[in-house]
Amino acid sequence: MEPTQQYKQNYRYISATTKETETADTSVSSVFIYQHIIPSKLTLASNVRKNSWVYFMSIDNDGRKAEAAFNEGLRLLKQQTFLLYYQHVAAWKQAWNKGRIEVGDNLQLSKLINSCFYYLISFLPAASTFLPKEQFYGLSPGGLANGANWTDYQGHVFWDMETWMYPGILTFRPDLAKDMLSYRIYGMKEAAKRAKLGNYEGLRYPWESAFTGAEQTPDICIPCRENQQHVTGDIALAARQYFSMTQDMTWLKNQSGYEFIRGMGKFWKSRPTWNPVTQQYDINGVMPPDEHAESVNNSVYTNIGAKLSIYYANYVACLMDNTEDDTESWLAVADKIAVPFDSKNNVHPEYDGYYDGNDDRGVKQADVILLGFPQMWPMSKDVRKNDLLKYEIVTNPMGPAMTWGMFSIGWLELGEEEKAADLFRMSYGNYNREPFKIWTEARAGIGAVNFLTGMGGFLQSVIFGYGGLRIHPEYIEFNPRLTPDTTFLRFVDFDYLGNSLDIEIQIGFVSIVATKVDDEHPLVIYVITTGDIVYIEKDKELRLARTAFIMASSSVTECPLPTGSSSCANPISKSLWGGKTIPTASNLVTPVTDVIIYQTITSSCYSYQACNMAIQNLETSQIKNGKTHLTYNFVIGSNLRVYEARGWRKPGDHSNDRNGQSIGIAVIGNFTYNHPSKALLAVLKQLIKCGMENKYISKSYQLIWEKQLEKSDCTVGCPGDQLYCQLKQWRHWKRVDGDSLPYCGELFVIQSTSAPMKTPETTSTSSNLYISYSLFTLLVFRVIISYFYDY
Repeated sequence: MEPTQQYKQNYRYISATTKETETADTSVSSVFIYQHIIPSKLTLASNVRKNSWVYFMSIDNDGRKAEAAFNEGLRLLKQQTFLLYYQHVAAWKQAWNKGRIEVGDNLQLSKLINSCFYYLISFLPAASTFLPKEQFYGLSPGGLANGANWTDYQGHVFWDMETWMYPGILTFRPDLAKDMLSYRIYGMKEAAKRAKLGNYEGLRYPWESAFTGAEQTPDICIPCRENQQHVTGDIALAARQYFSMTQDMTWLKNQSGYEFIRGMGKFWKSRPTWNPVTQQYDINGVMPPDEHAESVNNSVYTNIGAKLSIYYANYVACLMDNTEDDTESWLAVADKIAVPFDSKNNVHPEYDGYYDGNDDRGVKQADVILLGFPQMWPMSKDVRKNDLLKYEIVTNPMGPAMTWGMFSIGWLELGEEEKAADLFRMSYGNYNREPFKIWTEARAGIGAVNFLTGMGGFLQSVIFGYGGLRIHPEYIEFNPRLTPDTTFLRFVDFDYLGNSLDIEIQIGFVSIVATKVDDEHPLVIYVITTGDIVYIEKDKELRLARTAFIMASSSVTECPLPTGSSSCANPISKSLWGGKTIPTASNLVTPVTDVIIYQTITSSCYSYQACNMAIQNLETSQIKNGKTHLTYNFVIGSNLRVYEARGWRKPGDHSNDRNGQSIGIAVIGNFTYNHPSKALLAVLKQLIKCGMENKYISKSYQLIWEKQLEKSDCTVGCPGDQLYCQLKQWRHWKRVDGDSLPYCGELFVIQSTSAPMKTPETTSTSSNLYISYSLFTLLVFRVIISYFYDY
């Protein structure tokens, strides 16, 4: 209907509806506006040097709410002319204090970073509002819905929101990132319809969507509407990033987070077609991010997004302890989804049949290079470099801004700082317009304005490029560098697992201060180059050499990490700790069905040398008792290091009847009365997860405590009671028929990290034990060395 207007004193009221419905089964939307009437001119009296005028408006799809908000503004204006303005200033101060980026001695770069955050946050829900918070409806490339037909993308929501705008917001404002994802959860019903329309399962998100969440791509680009299916993988990656940064189990369990992630994985499980010739699954008829390729088979970016979606859905199903969906069976599809690779030239082709020059327009925007980041698909440094070199040459130089930020991130990964700096400057130099730092989509000043997508890509080049941040399912990694022409780079109120951190990067060091700590997720830092581990405490500065480091919580799940990630550490080999050579023996048949845990009932060891000696003595003792060498597959020291005995491939000699079907793991120490630390248990969990991820241990294995196999009659003060009572809580715990182990009663509480623990040998405080405990879990993340640096 045509708008109706009513005038009251110095403001007017407008009511109208949208001109069209989004879908056949929805109605038009109502719009209600209350606004001051702004005069055509403002006059300053000759004897007045300055004056201020206040005008505002309210808008809502509920007329009562629009009126209530406007009246509240009038009330504040009447109470004090500038009270509304002061509240506005206070709200922005609060927003800046919740997270920002600062750089030293580069005013222009500082303005550019701040303006990007300003525009993005301006379009996201406020921290507090006069009226109750309502559903958020997403961000278009040009901001909140705006633009006439065929301009500024008509206010529609694309992959731009999750892939480009979202990551920079997530790292400082996970609350706003959650609001952004809430739009996609709101759209699950329409996404399910979209999947069913193509005879697929799960959730297939539209290429363009708006108020209802339904497909809104206009007929001007039918191939975009039908073929740009990678958007579902992009949204799945954003959900993965959110949960990795927050461990928000409330969202996962009670706010449809699991159904959301599962639905996208289910779509990709149903989407591929089996190719009997290649013995792989193909995903045919898609358009990759390079929109010049309108319909191709096996877009490498799309296919990897599909694999990651399925792998993560299975990981989250494990966290939910959900076996009804049988996500394990989906892995057989994910494992065999084709990933195009040119082994002759050691590079990823964009899709099946791709060759340089097959389109005179070149590659439209970042595509294959997104495999390295943000998808973080494992590849060698040579392949990563070859992808960057190949596609930089063929990418259209007039393409969108965020492309060059992704190239910059890639070259920073490889240590090519000069090349990265050139591309970093290119990512904003011709796309940003003075005096208000307005971004345009293309270098020639055309396309969507104000282009939030470009801003998001630029912020990622600062955070993930120069900050070197990488988000993994159970830890984050930094490889920090200084932004060009600055004296420092500072992340203020960086948020990870409920902890707020100020991280400052200087030319020679990194400073970290926790301004807020989360008791459920205390953090530790593992310095990759030195192996040093430091526990983060509130308001206590940590100063590290500027080098790569990992940050993680001691909260480690029992669930195997999704494929593409790894839990595997490099154990200390027998040759390094001085063990006997393993005689020739038949290989262990894997995956084994049992994991048997032992305690050594010996003194704890807290140094590398002491643990080497302890394991040597243990082996010598077992040899005297008739064994050929150490009987276990692995030993875990009190120093939180894993020691190889017989390893993954050789059967142990630790059990009378289960050696051929089990992995035996011994933990050094005596846990009859002393509690195992949370750190020690985390190392044990990671070792078992490594075995599952590499198919040495069955994913349905049973966890057994040594005393269960002895049919012991002990019920009180039994050897290892405290370790047993902790293991009994784990999901794979198996009660063996006939065992009579003690009832644990009320489970003990692991001692706080803020207080020293008692040693197994004495009741006095041991500084050595306290130091070991404060090292915490991160030794287990030596995994990262093998995963990221041993190509």
